[in-house]
Amino acid sequence: MSLESSTDSARSFAVALTLAPLLASGVLVSPASSQCEGEKLVASDAGDGDELGVDVDIAGDVAIVGAHEDDEVIGDSGSAYVYRWSGSAWVEEQKLTSPNPGSNYHLGQAVTIEGVVAAAGVPDDDDVFNKAGSVEVYRFDGATWNHEQEVIAADGADGDRFGWAVDVSGPRLVVGAKFDDDGQSNAGSAYVFRHNGASWVQEQKLVPSDAAQNEQFGDAVAIDGELIVVGAWQDDDAGFFTGSAYVFRFNGTSWVEEQKLVASDASSFRWFGRSVDVAGDLVAVGAYAADVGGVDGGAVYLYRFGGASWSEEQKLTASDVDDGDELGWSCAIAGDTVVGGARRDAAPATESGSLYFYRKTGPTWIEVSKLSAADGAASDQLGYSLAADGDRVLAGSWKHDSAGSNAGAAYHFSAGADCEPGTPYCSGDPGSGTPCPCGNDNDGSVPGSGCDNGVFASGARLRGSGTASLSADTLVLSTTHLEPNNSGLYFQANNDLSPGIVWGDGLQCAGGQLKRLGVRFADASGYSDTSAWATPISVKAGNITAGDTKRYQCWYRTTTNPPCGSGVNDFNASNGYAITWAP
Repeated sequence: MSLESSTDSARSFAVALTLAPLLASGVLVSPASSQCEGEKLVASDAGDGDELGVDVDIAGDVAIVGAHEDDEVIGDSGSAYVYRWSGSAWVEEQKLTSPNPGSNYHLGQAVTIEGVVAAAGVPDDDDVFNKAGSVEVYRFDGATWNHEQEVIAADGADGDRFGWAVDVSGPRLVVGAKFDDDGQSNAGSAYVFRHNGASWVQEQKLVPSDAAQNEQFGDAVAIDGELIVVGAWQDDDAGFFTGSAYVFRFNGTSWVEEQKLVASDASSFRWFGRSVDVAGDLVAVGAYAADVGGVDGGAVYLYRFGGASWSEEQKLTASDVDDGDELGWSCAIAGDTVVGGARRDAAPATESGSLYFYRKTGPTWIEVSKLSAADGAASDQLGYSLAADGDRVLAGSWKHDSAGSNAGAAYHFSAGADCEPGTPYCSGDPGSGTPCPCGNDNDGSVPGSGCDNGVFASGARLRGSGTASLSADTLVLSTTHLEPNNSGLYFQANNDLSPGIVWGDGLQCAGGQLKRLGVRFADASGYSDTSAWATPISVKAGNITAGDTKRYQCWYRTTTNPPCGSGVNDFNASNGYAITWAP
């Protein structure tokens, strides 16, 4: 059947849609795709038990990976490795160690890097007090990373574990001391240091306004300019070990606690605050023991600053959550994408670990892909640590047997649109090509979408995730901003009809040798996907050989407020999506 722009074609298509099986709406499941994985980073001198990847950080073309159990100088003194992007590969640039190492000091438990500054936490440093901790700071002179300064807390004491968490932004370094007593046993604290042009000086000690014993404030820290977020994963504010996170803002003179963040569905033993990240007006907080679809499935909570306060924007969960996955053990913000680490996810092997990528489409964050290491093995725990900068994501796999048992590794992934299995084309964007039929071009808020459908001015947006290959087809098609609770038909065709042919209230982008894939109902937010289909799309569609480029589109009903008039067409279409199939 050919889908050309005729009234008869449209009507017969509508009949086909009506008679198609009415399948319940599913959620996006997008199994591992190696196309987004860039490179594995390992140590040139890796050895048993080094646990490279216990923490990671990345900034532009430079990355740092901690190996807190490395025996380079003395047993478990620890180290950190700096890697630089050569333009085609990540190259180990230098190994960082302490100028005053000690047994079981664990340098590299936490690491951070930005520009020419790198730092490594040494939480078990005994130089001043037993396990008081320190941070070693290094500066790059264009050729070598030179040790610049050992940073310690002005009021350090036994067991503080200063250096358990670190992050740097501009001239400031924030350090967590999760076991600092500060009037309350193991209440925890965080310290801010500022570089004055000559050295790092302590600017302020941060403690929460409602500090209590055993909260471990400072277990996780993040800084972005004049914002700091500190996790207190054992805070009992809403039950035992509920967890919380605190936002501090610099007012020009001092750091002031701005707001305490707790989950809207807080309950005991959720460990909210185990991981945190901040970028502009967005904060991400991991709660790895949240019972979502299973015990300890985990979640990542997002908060947005509205000009006066921080509000919970969305709780991110995994579409294929299982008991003990622990999504949220780590989290990172990568441009317009949020990444959550599920260190115990069994994909592809028991506790091999995986990463979930979420992207905001209109008002909603949607899971767009799930990635694991191409050589992932049991107990690797990919996602134990996470860091992101722009589209670059670095994930630690601290138990990976890279060059010995638990030697560890880190993996570079891309969070960019180039990770998708296909390419969107033919949209209803203003001025992009064929005008939508009744002046209902979309409002441009979600570029690459279809025409305004009367419910969402952004139009419906079709995307893909997973792998489009004949041998291992995990392709999932998903569409946002459909008319809520209404039906839509996913189909495949051979021909590109760009810039689009007027078709109902939308544009037809794909035609010729139509293959109906099936009907999905949008949920209350206007989202649907093909994840519930047990049969891979390559099999459902048929007539596909390696190297073929196929076109996909979602045709859907509109009955609430059709932009071209009720009863006239009552259907619309998403943008087109082109996929070239691999062997």
